[in-house]
Amino acid sequence: MKHLLQLLLLFLPVMAFTQVVNTEKLRLDKEEKGFFGEASLDLGLARNRAGQTVRLGTSARLELRRGAHRWMALGAYNLTQFNDVDEPGSAPKNFANNGFGHLRYNYRANRWLTWEAFA
Repeated sequence: MKHLLQLLLLFLPVMAFTQVVNTEKLRLDKEEKGFFGEASLDLGLARNRAGQTVRLGTSARLELRRGAHRWMALGAYNLTQFNDVDEPGSAPKNFANNGFGHLRYNYRANRWLTWEAFA
């Protein structure tokens, strides 16, 4: 059964896009205990002779620290669309449509060792 699962995963077509993110830079507070959070919303509209561009973005950052345990959740989404003046009935064209999510757990065993799991 184990070999069948490995073989299935080998031939299963999966496409995932990855990116490198420095999550240490995104931590809200390194030493204080408790719950911390931050959220943002970005809206934009630009019009010119060619058409209009609509931009929507949102992001959130949450962190919980209690004793030796630390949880961190990050998320973001961006959408940018362009509507062409020459084609008023056409569907908007997406220039950017991307998102990001990250969940991290840390357990500080002692001063020099911290266990970590993330997805």
